Amino acid sequence: NAFADSAELEKVTLPSSVTSIGTGAFSNCFALKKVNIPDGVTAIEYETFNNCSALEELTLGSGITSIGENAFNSCTSLKKIVLPDGITELYNVFQNCTSLKDITLPESLTYIDESCFNGCTSLERVIIPSKVETLGGFMNCSSLKEVVINSRNLKKVDNSAFSNCISLETISLPDPLEDIGERAFENCSSLVKVDLPETLRSIDARAFIGCSSLESITIPEKCSSFDTYCLGYLSEGTPDTEFTIYTKNDTFVRSYAEDNGLKLQIIDENGELVETESKPTAEEVPPEEPAPAIETPADKAAPTEVPDTAPHTADMGTVMPTEAVSTSSDEETGRTAAIVIFSLLAIAGAVFAFRHYRKKGAAAQAAQTAQPIQPAQPIQPVAPTQPEQQVQPTQSDNENNE
Repeated sequence: NAFADSAELEKVTLPSSVTSIGTGAFSNCFALKKVNIPDGVTAIEYETFNNCSALEELTLGSGITSIGENAFNSCTSLKKIVLPDGITELYNVFQNCTSLKDITLPESLTYIDESCFNGCTSLERVIIPSKVETLGGFMNCSSLKEVVINSRNLKKVDNSAFSNCISLETISLPDPLEDIGERAFENCSSLVKVDLPETLRSIDARAFIGCSSLESITIPEKCSSFDTYCLGYLSEGTPDTEFTIYTKNDTFVRSYAEDNGLKLQIIDENGELVETESKPTAEEVPPEEPAPAIETPADKAAPTEVPDTAPHTADMGTVMPTEAVSTSSDEETGRTAAIVIFSLLAIAGAVFAFRHYRKKGAAAQAAQTAQPIQPAQPIQPVAPTQPEQQVQPTQSDNENNE
């Protein structure tokens, strides 16, 4: 904090004997406009030039190999930066440098942290050097239109690397990339084309969520890990039903597309379409056929008669046969009514017969009781059995029958 909060300091010239600039040495020097760092300096520490909002010109010596976190954060007037070869890692160094339009990254660089250039809203183009293995750091760069990746060592696009880069239209990710991190391209609303390498293995959660202009993507055959909302979602829980996935993988990717209501097209080794599958919309789904009617025994039964169980049909009348109503499968109500009527008629016939026999038996018993008891007679030889005389119905029987 040697010169921290020196509000009137405008220019600094450091001697060649300086090898390190300590933490917060020039932080909050709001009037500082120009800094020239000599070649002997090897390290710029944490928050060294943090909040130097007037800093426009910065020259970094060739000996620098490390720059601490927040070293140039919120240098809102800085327009150009050239980083010397020898720097291998960059963390959140240039956050919110809102005027920065031109950056040159060194060939020695292998790692760019996810927040390195966060909020550099004037940055339009960036070239990623050949040795970078982990790429992050450009979230909220709203003017970024072009990203050229020259690296042949890239293994991962880090979490939120290009999230909210609303001007980015195309990006080509090279071999040997294996993983795209969470929210890597979240809300890149102008993105229309993404080229993925054959080496890709996984796409993490929400990697392309909110990419509303992206209509399709081709998934490499070896890619076998998709996380939540990673493709084809406008927002969490809102899939883009017009989004199409092209792939040679006929199992894993198919499952993801079907589970999330996305369109799927299978391609061959040459990229030619071999199968088209799209989830039908509500208008395309054919109406369901009505289920076939299940026949009951009552449907199959022949017309049934209720038998005349009374021996004297002339006195009791005749029970007319009742036909079971034959109905079609869509006349369930009529069939039910016919079964009910048939059952009621059968019960009525049974009750009628029971009452008739009961009255007949009562009349016969009454007639036998009315005969006088005769004195005992000597036992006579048994005469041949005479036919039983038919009991004539009484007047009360006829009245009841009527």
